[in-house]
Amino acid sequence: MVILTLNCGSSSAKYQVYDWDKKDVIGVGIVERIGQKESNIEQKAPGKENFEAVKSCPDHKVAVEWIMETLVDPDHGCMEDMSSIKAVGHRMVHGAETFTKSVIVNNDVLAMMESVNQLAPLHNPANLTGIRAA
Repeated sequence: MVILTLNCGSSSAKYQVYDWDKKDVIGVGIVERIGQKESNIEQKAPGKENFEAVKSCPDHKVAVEWIMETLVDPDHGCMEDMSSIKAVGHRMVHGAETFTKSVIVNNDVLAMMESVNQLAPLHNPANLTGIRAA
């Protein structure tokens, strides 16, 4: 089983891809400077040359789309297609007292996370955008 983890911060999106069965990291990367004129992506995958590129990423939705394109790129990706991803884990900065452990995200969870955005105004909105984009 392949798992994608995302950590969408205020101006970056970090990610790792795990092959759960083999207990291996098969890809790791970051998109930085989200919201700037020139954002950059860096990705490392075993057996591939490190990849770096620059383009405009106005928001986290575009950043997550760029991550997904990079993960399956024939030259520097770490998987053939996105269908191998069976789960996505997201890091949320603040869940107030409501969320003290991992939960499966549904509409109620999203609404509750939105209601506590003021507790982490730079990170929670970006985290939520990452969840919706993935």
